[in-house]
Amino acid sequence: MTRLSRRIHETLTEVADAAAAAETLCADAGADESQSLRIGLALDELAANALTHGAMEEKAPFIQIEVWVDEEMLNLKIEAEGPRFDPTEGRPTKIEDYAIGGRGLGLVIGFADALSYKRIGDRNVTTFSVNKHGSVD
Repeated sequence: MTRLSRRIHETLTEVADAAAAAETLCADAGADESQSLRIGLALDELAANALTHGAMEEKAPFIQIEVWVDEEMLNLKIEAEGPRFDPTEGRPTKIEDYAIGGRGLGLVIGFADALSYKRIGDRNVTTFSVNKHGSVD
């Protein structure tokens, strides 16, 4: 199984670098380009939101990302300190129903073949998965 693990400390540059590394990992594992881009977008949106909105006491939250590829799926897990934030709860189903500032999250939800959330202590844990070779009918 192909895997990437990275800790993001405090900058959006680290988020962008991790997203690019995730896309490369998925492409190198034989995933469709569109699906690799979806993992990169989800990582960028979820980690940037955690970094921007999860800061407590004016310090950047600890964010841990993992990306792994198996036979059929591309998977992303993001763990971040911060206030409870469940991206699966009470969100619009159409992208046009999101405010301009929330459309990235709408794309993440729309692109996901599987999306889950759990709260562990003071950490939000979100797992996002897409099929390796596009949607399965």
